[in-house]
Amino acid sequence: MDKEVNIPTLFSCFLIVTCALLISLIIKRLKNIQDPIEIKWKYLRLIFIFLALDEGLQIHEILIIPDLKPMLPPLLTVIWVIPYGIFSLWCLLYFMPLLISLPKRIKNLTLVAGATYISGALGLEMVGSSLVRTGDIKLHGISYGLISTFEETLEMAGLIIFIHSLLLYIFYYQNQKLKIKFLVKGNNQFRDKII
Repeated sequence: MDKEVNIPTLFSCFLIVTCALLISLIIKRLKNIQDPIEIKWKYLRLIFIFLALDEGLQIHEILIIPDLKPMLPPLLTVIWVIPYGIFSLWCLLYFMPLLISLPKRIKNLTLVAGATYISGALGLEMVGSSLVRTGDIKLHGISYGLISTFEETLEMAGLIIFIHSLLLYIFYYQNQKLKIKFLVKGNNQFRDKII
């Protein structure tokens, strides 16, 4: 799970892109009713597009500067956690009005999703790197592998919870319907099914 460009990474990218697409559906609906909170949803979609690119292309790895490692505490060995941690706090503050505007159930699910994702992406990343740097565990040893697996699992779980939250918001609070077209075998006419 700790390697990049593998099946778990592709699955994570898929989940992040799914979040961006679902946010697009929400934006489309808000555009129709001209809700002023729409701009925050647009910025959130951009963040998820960036996260998908970052996950797939390992952009955050560029921020690992070996010469800085000796000057930082063991928890900050993976230097990218500093700007991403600061950005996460900024996002929490910036998106607070959006969060407050959500129905209670969606708000709670979103908070759980965010906490789950951040605890994996930043929290366990810092713990694993710190333990390796202090020599308590070996890089790519069984303990590190377990920490990495739990880290990636928390990230995926956070994304899945957020997708669930977005779907609930779209279908139950925005009253959107999903229209699916499919071809019936032996017949060249499309039939519409509304879910």
